[in-house]
Amino acid sequence: MTSTGTTYYGRSGPACGASAELVKTTLDGATVVLYSFPSGQDFSITYAELVVTLPPNPITTTRVYFDRALCSSGRTDIYSVSDAERIPPTSR
Repeated sequence: MTSTGTTYYGRSGPACGASAELVKTTLDGATVVLYSFPSGQDFSITYAELVVTLPPNPITTTRVYFDRALCSSGRTDIYSVSDAERIPPTSR
């Protein structure tokens, strides 16, 4: 979970490589699929790192790292995706 309350996690079917997905759920309950794994691939670990770009165009980017394993061999590699959101302007 990030400091903004967004949770990043995986979900899949009962067997290795069965409909595995990396998803996020925001504080308002919206769920978005960030990455769908090909059949025969799965994962077990995620790590989310929040990065903020400063003005004039403030953007919050969460870099999500995850492992991707081949079910047939168990071979794994590390990958990442970026999830960017524009920071709304504040009223003064």
